[in-house]
Amino acid sequence: MSISTRAFESADLPTNSAKASTAGDFASFDLKSLSVDDMAAPSKAALPNVSISESPAIEPQTIEPYFLNIGEVNVTTAAQNEAAGVEPDFIIGEDGQIRKNPNKAVIAQDGNLNIQVEGGGSAEAIKAANEAQKATVRELIRYYQKYNPGKPVPQEWTDKLHAEPNLPASDSSRANTSSPRASVAPDYDPGNSSPGDSTPSYRSSAAAPRNYSATPFSPGGRSSSPGYRSSSPGYDSSNYPAEPIGPRGNIENFAPVAGDLAMKGPPTITAEKIDEVLKSYGSPVAGLGQLIYDEGVRTGINPAIALGFFIQESSAGTAGVARHTKSFGNIKGEGPAGSYKGFRAYPNWEEGIKDWYRLIDDKYLAPQSEGGRGYTHLSQVLHTYAPTSENNTTAYIANVKGMVNGWDNGSNTNVA
Repeated sequence: MSISTRAFESADLPTNSAKASTAGDFASFDLKSLSVDDMAAPSKAALPNVSISESPAIEPQTIEPYFLNIGEVNVTTAAQNEAAGVEPDFIIGEDGQIRKNPNKAVIAQDGNLNIQVEGGGSAEAIKAANEAQKATVRELIRYYQKYNPGKPVPQEWTDKLHAEPNLPASDSSRANTSSPRASVAPDYDPGNSSPGDSTPSYRSSAAAPRNYSATPFSPGGRSSSPGYRSSSPGYDSSNYPAEPIGPRGNIENFAPVAGDLAMKGPPTITAEKIDEVLKSYGSPVAGLGQLIYDEGVRTGINPAIALGFFIQESSAGTAGVARHTKSFGNIKGEGPAGSYKGFRAYPNWEEGIKDWYRLIDDKYLAPQSEGGRGYTHLSQVLHTYAPTSENNTTAYIANVKGMVNGWDNGSNTNVA
């Protein structure tokens, strides 16, 4: 499962320039010469037995470099490791936090990564491992595109980015609250797709809400304008089919988590910075930074968070179905240009951007009395937008938060 670095060996790509140097846990390393031994602890002597509870929690991104050279990821239990007489490399505790095993001196010594689960089931560990691998792939793709403009990204990388984790069967005790899905129109065939395009059905690392209703949308948001009218004749976004957001229940059930990000507030990024970040990804949306900024100001949503969503969902429109649908947030259902593989399709990126803001503002952040859920923070939105049953919500929040904070500090190197 190691990721090849052969694409970085082209003549116009100096290997000593191919270094990931991002803010956060993804420390600088040489993409060409990285090996597991380079990341091992300086001393290979046995460590004293230390309780895992005494070890600090880490973010999933910390284990990203290990996915470059490992053979496979083994999801284990404490009983399995005890029976085999081995120590895991990382442990996911009952609190859902990932920690490095303090009792193991050398990570992935046998070439495989051992992730032990303590509560939460193996699905959580698999999703965390999958999220870390995809974050690494996105970093490699970003550097490849930067130093090889116009060249296709190696297929091996895109395949890994689009691959879905092989999760165990869902817990039968978990209630299925999704509503029956309305029939959708035949897949939209965008003009920019070629007849031989065999792009796999893409589920981003954070899935958009499932199952839309054919019931016409009734505006109920808090924005100052009652829904924009598209430049496309005959299309009014206020008549969009609504995204169902599940049973409302009590907002206290999804209280903000520690260190959360408020969805609404003054912009922490400029329109120029948005375009700078988009250009660094080779995004088709580069040049629309002012629109992303203006829609944020109009709805009160921090445009930096919107940009973080966009990068997390589709690597800024460069991966998956978003390349065909022009969807800013991989929203399920039917759009003004039909649907593509079950996702809303738009005639242009402008409409995709505006509809994402409309959905978040009207259906998530608006008060319950106005048809929304009354959410205020990122973690609350993600409980519905990217539920833990399908994604690693903790990693999603950490990725978006890391990007938002990085841009506020003048960096554009934070990658989801």
